Amino acid sequence: MGVICAAVYLIIMFMFIPVPFFEWIGFESFPYAKLLAILSGLISISTAILPGFADDMLDLRWRHKLLFPTLSSLPLLMAYYVLVYRLVEAWTHH
Repeated sequence: MGVICAAVYLIIMFMFIPVPFFEWIGFESFPYAKLLAILSGLISISTAILPGFADDMLDLRWRHKLLFPTLSSLPLLMAYYVLVYRLVEAWTHH
């Protein structure tokens, strides 16, 4: 049942991605950093759901389960790195 709830949650979240960005449609100053944060969060959630489903179906051992949180946190870490790198780059060039 958890997979069904997670799938419904992800479908609803993906359907409503454009809502916070309606005011920037057609303008040059689009908040790409905010979009990146939302998308990386959704990717992390979806990559956390898949191992949970695999564990329910395959009954994985703990040594295999320890790797999954690390892999599902990678999209957030990469987005954080990109945003911080852009911020530091903007500060050093002024």
